[in-house]
Amino acid sequence: MIRKSIEYKINDEIICEEGQLLTLNDTEAVRTVKRGESEGPLLAAGIAKTMQEMQNLAGLKNAVVHTIEETGVEQIARFIELFAFIFLAGGLLGIYVEFKTPGFGIPGLAGIALLAIFFWGHHIVGVSGSIEMIICLIGIILLALEIFVIPGFGIAGISGIILIVSSLFMAMVEHIPGHSLPLPPAVEIDRAFRNLGLGLTITFILGIIAARYLPKTAVFRHILLSTELAKEKGVTASAQTDDLLGAKGIAATSLHPAGFGIFNGKRINVVTRGAFINADSKIIVSETHGNRIVVKIDPSIPSVVESGETGEKV
Repeated sequence: MIRKSIEYKINDEIICEEGQLLTLNDTEAVRTVKRGESEGPLLAAGIAKTMQEMQNLAGLKNAVVHTIEETGVEQIARFIELFAFIFLAGGLLGIYVEFKTPGFGIPGLAGIALLAIFFWGHHIVGVSGSIEMIICLIGIILLALEIFVIPGFGIAGISGIILIVSSLFMAMVEHIPGHSLPLPPAVEIDRAFRNLGLGLTITFILGIIAARYLPKTAVFRHILLSTELAKEKGVTASAQTDDLLGAKGIAATSLHPAGFGIFNGKRINVVTRGAFINADSKIIVSETHGNRIVVKIDPSIPSVVESGETGEKV
């Protein structure tokens, strides 16, 4: 629709020279020009200062006008979208603090509430749908399972983090109807990356500050056990078994390397240093570490010795 190489003129009057772009203000657009034997406005029928004047000029005097105005809820949603990184950072920080504290309390509720406000605001302005919230919830559940149920850190935790970050990004870009994948303009992608990066950065910084200073606050000390459970104060994690050191007994079961031994008529859980010892072998307690009692073949029995790691009798 724009060709700088074309000269635009009416009769002998040059309206736009070759190599220039046609630019008109309102007065120039409505001025009268002669086209052959007739005269008329150059571009626009007239200048209207009100909606009624525009209808009169367009011949739509009796047309029904529908006015769409932004509601209060939409204004709040626009505010949430504008400061999305704050709600994002607050929600993630609340969940992080909740994972670091026992039970479930204010940090977790605040984190969930802020994330819900984040998704709700973007849903109202027509950017995100319910699928993003479901993906985020699944991610949080996987991350919680990884932290509290599954030992170590693996597929569940990594998948949870990926789902959470993906859902937050998807919530900030517009989805085009009829397309399975979002195809937003580059400016929306740039804004989403900027908000996501800023939110994660704020969460990281505040998380470090919270981990360092939060345990020192009065509120946090009320939910933690601050009393030192030291051995000198008469507190032990398990029963004392020092009196068993050097005790001699018999292997009640095969020790491969764990099993049961009988000492002074008592059946006790024992373990070897890795060697396998057959049942009915003479054994002696070599180490005690609370409930962990380590045994070995009794060296005073010349007819029974350990053979490598199999503990065979010879």
